[in-house]
Amino acid sequence: MSNKNKNRDKKNKARKAALAKHKRRNQKLKLGIWEQLLECKIKDVEFPGGHTRKSFRLQLMDGRTVIATERNERSRVIMECAVLHKIGKISPFVPRLLATDGDYLLAQEDLKGIRLSEALHDASADQTEMVLDNAIKNLSQTQQTGSEHGFDEEFQEIGNTRDWIMGLLDRPTVIGEHFNIHPSRPKLNPLAELFTVSKPRFIKWDSRPGNAMVLEDNNVAWFDWEHCGTRNRLDDLAWLLADEFVPDFPEIEDRLLAKHLESFSDDFSLDQAREYLYCFGTFHSCVRLGLILSYKENGPWWDLKKCLSGDKAGVTLELTQRICIRASRWAKQSELTEMLSPWFIEISEQLKEQRKN
Repeated sequence: MSNKNKNRDKKNKARKAALAKHKRRNQKLKLGIWEQLLECKIKDVEFPGGHTRKSFRLQLMDGRTVIATERNERSRVIMECAVLHKIGKISPFVPRLLATDGDYLLAQEDLKGIRLSEALHDASADQTEMVLDNAIKNLSQTQQTGSEHGFDEEFQEIGNTRDWIMGLLDRPTVIGEHFNIHPSRPKLNPLAELFTVSKPRFIKWDSRPGNAMVLEDNNVAWFDWEHCGTRNRLDDLAWLLADEFVPDFPEIEDRLLAKHLESFSDDFSLDQAREYLYCFGTFHSCVRLGLILSYKENGPWWDLKKCLSGDKAGVTLELTQRICIRASRWAKQSELTEMLSPWFIEISEQLKEQRKN
């Protein structure tokens, strides 16, 4: 090796060593901040969702474990802390706020259990219905408690502009271009009117099963309130029931809606609420489908166990087809979206053929 190459390698090694030292120093500094906030030394750090996630588990020297979170937006931290402080201290279905720096850091209760997405995997029909029943009931109660604390007026609106709604309604076209299977045009103006919220209410928004914890008594608590705000309460129900990790049991779904739909419907009649749920859920399914395809790209399908353990999107053929089959069924429930029903089935069939090839 020439002296020039040796010097270059030496500089590269020195640069890497300096970078590693900086990372260690920065990590130590951050842990020191958490120790000050929690008034306790840290024994160990765990990353249950992977090192890229903003939340991680701290094991404290006094035996406690807490979930520490670093957020990018101060406004979201303020809303999340309000939920954890005002609802978490009176409800077992939202983690308690343990500490915050008032800016970008917050520590919350470490809920003991397994994620709802994992609990639903291979669950029997009876078990599925039980935990979903608890998840929906506790989500509705949390919405109502938030409204009682004034969150309807205090929190930011979500997705209630014409541009956002039209972007949502454009999802089938985008997905259709990817598969070269172009959908029939849904009734955009009536749908845009349906999705426009006249009286925004407090919602979780990111109410997918990965953000819920099945506790030891089979009750379900909801965490990760970073994206909460105000919109239509039915949106939370759509986020949950249209998720790829929720098994597609139409009879169970019907019983759950018969029991809980009214608590999410606000000023809608039950028929209007049902139509809204199916229509919004149809387009939300396109969002989930697009997310999965963006992760997969041209690579292989992912391992299901890794998707579950790391709280990743369900980038598997079975879960992607589940989205399509359920969305096809939901689309049939309204004349505003029924033309999309066969299109979802075509996509499911093309995915299966691609797998064979």
